[in-house]
Amino acid sequence: MPGTVRPGEARSGPRSPAAGQSMCQKSLQTSPYPRLDPSRATTARLKSPSPRPTAPDPALKKLNVFVGKWNTVGRQIEGTVGPSAEITAVDTYEWLEGEMFLIHRFEGKVGESDVACIEIAAYDTERNSYPVDTYYNNGISNKWDYRERDGVWMLTGDWQMKDRTMQARCINVFAADGNSFTGNWEMSEDGTNWEMFWDVTATKTS
Repeated sequence: MPGTVRPGEARSGPRSPAAGQSMCQKSLQTSPYPRLDPSRATTARLKSPSPRPTAPDPALKKLNVFVGKWNTVGRQIEGTVGPSAEITAVDTYEWLEGEMFLIHRFEGKVGESDVACIEIAAYDTERNSYPVDTYYNNGISNKWDYRERDGVWMLTGDWQMKDRTMQARCINVFAADGNSFTGNWEMSEDGTNWEMFWDVTATKTS
């Protein structure tokens, strides 16, 4: 899971200081900005950037179960999200060079409507989860969170409807041979009572 005012640019290029004056003194006299009283000046502390990983976290290897190309079929169940409809799509999962981010592309149809999205999944060591940023072909973006337990993957997040925000989740269960998985999408207003709206199965083709 959307302007800016640009300040005027300072003049560029070398300027000759007046006789007996340093470049710094000349700049202070001609600057359009008020002088800073040194007695009131404060020094900002720059936050050190977080150390960058030099190798993929071993936990990312769990995402290998998704890597490949999949044919996805199923149905949209009549309810909160819309009328009953057939779902056909192609899902492709591949690693970005370096294998620290998994790229997922979804392209297909729900009924007669074209649907598509691209997702970027990473790994959060502090939360032991896989954050996912999703961008849809209708201009909407969303943030999700993947967690894995005993081979079952659950994607969770909020979904904005026209008049309210709903909780959504998808439960992925892989077959023993790893060549197919089911996806049950559900939605809830209170986090207790869940309504299924998508029921799909993906079969690996390559």
